[in-house]
Amino acid sequence: MDDDGHAARFLKGAGGTQADREVLASKINDALGIDLVPKTVFREHYGIAGSVQLDAGKKAQMWGEARRSPLGVKVSREQKFELSILDALLGNGDRHAGNLMYTRATKRIAAIDNGLTMMAPGARRRQDISASWWGGFLEQTAMTSAEQSLWLSRLSNPELDELIDSARLSLSVKRAALERLAKLRKAIKNGDWKALEEYFKVGFDGPAQPRRLAK
Repeated sequence: MDDDGHAARFLKGAGGTQADREVLASKINDALGIDLVPKTVFREHYGIAGSVQLDAGKKAQMWGEARRSPLGVKVSREQKFELSILDALLGNGDRHAGNLMYTRATKRIAAIDNGLTMMAPGARRRQDISASWWGGFLEQTAMTSAEQSLWLSRLSNPELDELIDSARLSLSVKRAALERLAKLRKAIKNGDWKALEEYFKVGFDGPAQPRRLAK
């Protein structure tokens, strides 16, 4: 339980920077004004320093389990953009069925287990859900002018730069994250994903095929 009595789970213990990445992902989620990453904070558990993440909800299912259901899953266009852009910014190559949850009653997804975000430049990424979400969806879906304005506003929040710059991560990792943020801003402002083509090539099998964003 957390301090307010909410159900929570201890995520990452001592060693490495996974707890820092978990908390940073939660703060970036908040700075973007979206609701995908459950609140995550630093916490000590039985003498072990790490992070704690609030549960996505008692009725939330793991993504794979929800997809196997006869009812399937229905995710809104808004949430697809949110998860795709969040993971592109975080440099997340580990968004697989084990760290994505779905609540059928609200038709909402939750992005959990973000300890492998902010990956070092050139780090190997998983090729399953990551590629289909923050790659395929962005490349194949054109933003409306309203969506474009919304995301330009969200990504222009100076708190994003401050969070990344002050993170307890290596200089090369933070520099790469700031470059991704700049490229995302440019991609949306110019109405295409060409600025991220090189990054897509790292994350996918084969070359990217950037497409127009704005109608």
